[in-house]
Amino acid sequence: MKTLIALFIISIVHPVTNLTIIHQPNHALHAPPPGVPHAERPDRLDSIMSKLTSDDTDLAASGVTITTASNPLQRVEASINQTHASSYISLLRKTVGGLNSDTYVAPTSYRTMLTASSCWLSCMDIAAESKGPAFALTRPPGHHATKSSGMGFCLINFCALSALSYLSLSSSSRVGVLDIDVHFGNGSADILADVDRVRFASVHEKGIYPGSGEGEPEGSNIFKLSVESGCLGSEWLLGVEKCLDYVLADEPDLLIVSVGYDALTEDPLAGLNLKGEDYQQAMKMITKRFPKERTMLGLEGGYDLEATADAVLKTCEALI
Repeated sequence: MKTLIALFIISIVHPVTNLTIIHQPNHALHAPPPGVPHAERPDRLDSIMSKLTSDDTDLAASGVTITTASNPLQRVEASINQTHASSYISLLRKTVGGLNSDTYVAPTSYRTMLTASSCWLSCMDIAAESKGPAFALTRPPGHHATKSSGMGFCLINFCALSALSYLSLSSSSRVGVLDIDVHFGNGSADILADVDRVRFASVHEKGIYPGSGEGEPEGSNIFKLSVESGCLGSEWLLGVEKCLDYVLADEPDLLIVSVGYDALTEDPLAGLNLKGEDYQQAMKMITKRFPKERTMLGLEGGYDLEATADAVLKTCEALI
């Protein structure tokens, strides 16, 4: 009896938390025109899901739930309208072809943006209820989309959408956003700049797209840290830690991590030299300093299919 009581007390003090992965089943409806090569393509998410659900990967035995999202359309659209200018959303819904040279829009792209937004909202709900961690596996990435424009493969800023939606739940809630994509999350910084009760920090490679990763921050709540091309995991992890220091200084209730895997050595679009184990170590660092049950992650970049899938798996293993 004493043993049972002790176990019960431990379970209250240290609640058991299981990772929930929420993926986007209709993501392939957002695809470049046939025959047009593009780094941001359906294979990205297909390879990740194949890795996570393979017979060699026994995530389910570790208590991981892999599911999809289901939110009322009205809620999803309201969150998008809260995040982006109405003129931009109207343009996005009508555009077919491309917003610019690197950001394509298919006839069915907006449908997938609704689904992806729903995935991030569901992850936010899970973490808000201290039932995390939760990981939104969606595409395309979103952190380059500003309030009034899409760019850098991004159409909707899912990270900012999640942060603003969380802040709307309570006038006293606080959220921290940590962006560890190799590119500066200029869109997230644009939308979240000077928003009360949120801090945003980004560690990224110096001197690459979108070109605004250095210099003055966009707002008083924005922290930018760039690392040199060729940077190894040890230096990058120090950068992650400094960004985490900034984000956690405001004692947030919820932590959103924008995870881009384009800092991997194999990635064709950048020049850092990270391994999957570095992302795993970053997750361990984060969950050591902030309750993982109040943490959500969302997929941003990562364009080498095999290396990204392996690194996502290592990320998940660190969250179990």
